[in-house]
Amino acid sequence: MTTGAYLLLSIGAILSLGGWVMLTVLGFKKSIGWGLAILFLSWLIIPLVIFLTKYWAEAKTGFLLLVVGTVVSGIGWFAVVGSVATSAMAEFETFELTPTEVPVEEPIAAPAEDEPPPTVIEGEPATAVAEEAATDLPLEVSSPTPVVALPTPAGAVLGERVEWEQLIDPAHLSAHVGELIELRMRDGSLLRVTLDGVEPDALRVTQRVGGGALSYPVRRSQIAEIHVAR
Repeated sequence: MTTGAYLLLSIGAILSLGGWVMLTVLGFKKSIGWGLAILFLSWLIIPLVIFLTKYWAEAKTGFLLLVVGTVVSGIGWFAVVGSVATSAMAEFETFELTPTEVPVEEPIAAPAEDEPPPTVIEGEPATAVAEEAATDLPLEVSSPTPVVALPTPAGAVLGERVEWEQLIDPAHLSAHVGELIELRMRDGSLLRVTLDGVEPDALRVTQRVGGGALSYPVRRSQIAEIHVAR
């Protein structure tokens, strides 16, 4: 079907061109003015109509060829468009390209907390509240464990208050292995942990959480100050 459509389009174009050439040659035979008018102004229709009216007996062959070629070209053009549209529809049916409905997932509402968060009593440090909250969490943590992110909330679970003093020289940190230390981090958090070992770029510590313990390294670049128990 596509080949026939292109063939019609080609035949129509040839016939139209032949008719237009015949009219142009006839116009130049009559006069240069008519030849130029048909060559450059035939698209205005009016000069062509006047020429056909005046010289119809000689111009009818070229005009009929022009009309027939235009009609055949139009039929060929519509045939090409229809063939392309039919091929496209056939491809859609072959691959079964049908729109599918995408299910929309509704967000699941978070369950409401049964217990209110612990309140901070005036005069009591925030770390004590964090220690109390961590005590109520029944966590089962095995030690040693792989490297994990720093726990939140941070802070060791101890039942006694400790007075701290800043360790000015980190070179003396090895003398406090096995003791409780306080790490004040650059992000503002606070860790109370037991120092297990000192490495060039990290400290390996153990933190008591609930009824268990959690061991992990802390990079020195994350630590702002180190405090030791007096």
